[in-house]
Amino acid sequence: MTRLALDPARMAEEMAEFSRRMTLAAQQLATLDVRAEGCSRRTEVLRRDKMVLWRYERTAPSAGFAPLVICYALVNRPYMMDLQPDRSLIRGLLAHGLDVYLVDWGYPGPRIRIIRSTTT
Repeated sequence: MTRLALDPARMAEEMAEFSRRMTLAAQQLATLDVRAEGCSRRTEVLRRDKMVLWRYERTAPSAGFAPLVICYALVNRPYMMDLQPDRSLIRGLLAHGLDVYLVDWGYPGPRIRIIRSTTT
């Protein structure tokens, strides 16, 4: 079995370089222009605390179906469904004449806790 040779000076250099790169990455991320609203036109229908219900503007005549409500995950951002005009699930649904609503839970804060059910 070969021995693992660790050089403390080299490890310190690598950690300093890693820290420098992480700082640079954080600075670059802070300058990005990220739009959290997606690309399709929408109207706020309801707001309760951080939760918002959005209704998207249909781009085709009504298909006659019941409205579609998308309840996106709490831990993901709902604009992922509507990133770009050419890559948008919501735009595709609207183009087929569906009435689309989306529940945006907002960003969870420190007051939100997971309640665990305990059974014995």
